[in-house]
Formats: sequence, C-alpha cells, structure tokens
Amino acid sequence: MRKLLVLLMVMVVMVLGFAACGRDPAAGAPEGVPRIEMMFWGGLEEQEAMESVIRNFNSQNEGRVHVIGTHIPADFGTVMNTRLAAGDPPDIAYTGSGGFYTMASEGHYFAIDNLLPPGFIDTVIHDAVWRYDGRIYGLSTAQVNLILFYNADIFNRLGVERPPHRFEDALSWDAFVNLAQQVTIDRNGNNALHPDFNPRQIATFGFNFWPGINDVSLFAYSNGARIVNEAGTDTDFASPEWIDTMNKLNRLVHYYHVVPTPADSEGLPSYPLESGAFAMTVGGRWSMMGFARQHVPFELGVAVMPDLGHGPFTMSPPGITSIFAGTEHPELAWEFWQFKMDVENGATELYAGGLWQPIVHDPWYTDPAALAVWTDNPAHPPAFQSAVLDMAMRPSQIVPLTASYIRRPGEFVQFVTPVIQNILGNPMDCTGDIMRALQEEITANNAFHGVYNPANILPRR
Repeated sequence: MRKLLVLLMVMVVMVLGFAACGRDPAAGAPEGVPRIEMMFWGGLEEQEAMESVIRNFNSQNEGRVHVIGTHIPADFGTVMNTRLAAGDPPDIAYTGSGGFYTMASEGHYFAIDNLLPPGFIDTVIHDAVWRYDGRIYGLSTAQVNLILFYNADIFNRLGVERPPHRFEDALSWDAFVNLAQQVTIDRNGNNALHPDFNPRQIATFGFNFWPGINDVSLFAYSNGARIVNEAGTDTDFASPEWIDTMNKLNRLVHYYHVVPTPADSEGLPSYPLESGAFAMTVGGRWSMMGFARQHVPFELGVAVMPDLGHGPFTMSPPGITSIFAGTEHPELAWEFWQFKMDVENGATELYAGGLWQPIVHDPWYTDPAALAVWTDNPAHPPAFQSAVLDMAMRPSQIVPLTASYIRRPGEFVQFVTPVIQNILGNPMDCTGDIMRALQEEITANNAFHGVYNPANILPRR
C-alpha cells in the first residue's frame, strides 16, 4: 500500500512538472530501443537548448539508444526525492551541490571512474570533478564563476576609470573603496567623496553583493580567512581575518555608504545593475544570459574582485550532473553526457548565450577557434577572457565551495546567514564578539558535522 501511495505521489508531481513545460517527455520514444531519461531543471532557454541537444543525439543514434528529456521547472528536489523513495530514479540528472555527499553516501549515484576516457580528467576544470570516498560520482554541469559585473555606462558618464579585468591589476581594498565612492551618487548628483553628499538620498550605489556565505567568502579568502580550519575539525569564523573582513564590509555599508543595507536592497528596482541602481555588483557568470536579454539596454562590463592581500578570488557554485545507480545503461548514459558537454552538439546557445561555461578547458579555453564558438558574441564583454576564464584557470584563487567538503553545509549556513545580514544591517564598531559568538553557537548546536574531503578545505596551490 505504501509503495502504491508513493507511486501516486510521483505521478502527481510528474504530471504537474510536465504540465508546466507542456510536453510528454516519452512522446516518440521507439519500442525495443534502450531508453535513457535525462532529468533537468532550468528556465525556458535551458529547456529549449537541452531538448535540442536530445533531438540531435537521438537523430544520430536512431535505433541504438533514445534519450527522453524530463524538464522539472519547479520543486526539483521534491520530485527527485519522491522518485528515489519510489525506487524510480532517472538514468542521468542534475543534482544540487548541497545534497551531493548525502546522495552519494546513500548509494544513489553510479561511479563513473571506469567510464571516463584516458586522460579525460586532465582536460576538466579542477573544481568540476565531484568525488566521494575516492570515487567520481559527478561532474559540474557547467563552470559558473562569481565575478564583478559593472554598468559601463555609469563609469563613462561620470568619467571614472573602469575597474580592472586582469588579475595582476586588481585594486587594493582602499583603491576599490575609493572607486566605489566615486560612482556612488546621491539625488543631487554628488558622489560619496563630495562634502555635500547625502547618504540618505542615494540614487546610485557604487557596489553591491549578496549578504550570504558565497559572496562574502570572496572577500574573506582574499583577506586570508578560511571557513574551516586546515585540520577540518572546526569552523574558523572567530579568526582575526574573518573579524577584519566583516568590519570592512560593515564600513562599506554604514561608513562609506557605497553598499545598500539588506533592507534597502529590497526596495531597489528589479534590474538594479541595468537600471543604474548599482554601478558594480558581484554576480554569477550565468547572469550574462539575463543581462543580454533584459529590457534595459546598457553596456555590461566584467572585472576581477578587489585584492585584500591575497589576490582577487572567485568561486564556482554549480549544479552537478550524475548518473544514477538504478540505470540499466550506464555506458549509454555516459555517451549522452559527453555529447551534452560538447559545446557544438546543440547546446551552443547555453554557452554562447551567457548561461554556461564549459567544464572541459581543452579545447574550449585553449584553442582560439573553439573559444570563439561560444565567446565571440555580444553576451560576452571584451574583457571576459581575462576577468572570467583566466580566474577559472587559477585554482589558487578559487574559494572552495562549502558543499564540496562540508558534510552538511546547509545546517551551519543557517547560523551564518542571519549573522552576516545582522552585521551588514547595523552599524558596528567591531564584529569580533559577534563572530566569536557565531562560532560558539555553531559548536553548541552541533551544526558543524566535519568534512568529507579535507583536500578541498583550502584553495589548490
């Protein structure tokens, strides 16, 4: 009876998912041919591109294998968990990085080590390979670095030099603060350096970032901080480096007035960079597709983050693609997976449009002709290669994603997020007591459960 109820739940959720995308994913699947189900999330552009990839693959493999696409536009995790509970996993699917280790430890994934061609791992971006217990169970769906975006029109109008896009030219913290002050403009047209600047009537904020662990970590790691100590035994938020980082970020908001408070951010336009509410902001590389297609025309610029002492940093917070242990055809699933990763196999728009970045660096980063296939277009600013690709190829400057080594990242992030928002939301002379209290609270509530992969704690040198 329980099995029947679970199956009914699966059917209801799947019907809702199919209704949302308006298609029956099994339509046209030939009888007697091995079927591979690819389950994925994403917006309309990603759905259309993935369906194009699947059509191309099926047309080239007619009579040998047939891939069925299942697009889940919302509640992907609920659908996945329901299907796993029913013993009905897809053959290959996206999965969130936060749940990767749990899923791997529960045996839901198929280890792909023996499927990989010789030397394949050497061609892949270093942080795109996902391992558990020494085996490879996933690869990042795409490389999606965090970078500094800016509205070039604002810099041009004000006659202010644009932020640098080369690693070697990264601004010091003081120079970056000064730049943000130059492009923070009140409603009377005064910048934040002007003696008559009104911090209560700001028309354009010079800078913005998301008040969460990912964006804040870019500053912290550049300042010499780490989320977890090198031994992997405890979090490290009470360190002098973290305290100094949070003091610096608090002063951006409440002393220099170049960054809005979290509360102020809620009242800004829906497209703050495009509309001129921000001059610079931290964003994900995937945003380029949205910027290229949004309704407010402007010149998009990309730059490296500031250098707080250890160089500018980036991070890649990707989704992951995995083959599931219940598949009857792992080799065929891997064939389709390789096809999907190839930029020219129907997914060109996902890369050229600005959503994705290849995880295979050879040839897509190294061959000028291959690079031009997906970057020589208006969605990618001229500085893209130095500001984004060069940073992606610097493992020493990539903040390790917490989900790549912490056992239960979601639990401790629930403690960290409100503390970050409190520090950014209120003027403070020193954040030391707050950061020490945060670490004590995490320990007292057993919110840190250790690490899976100690090698991922520090950036790779």
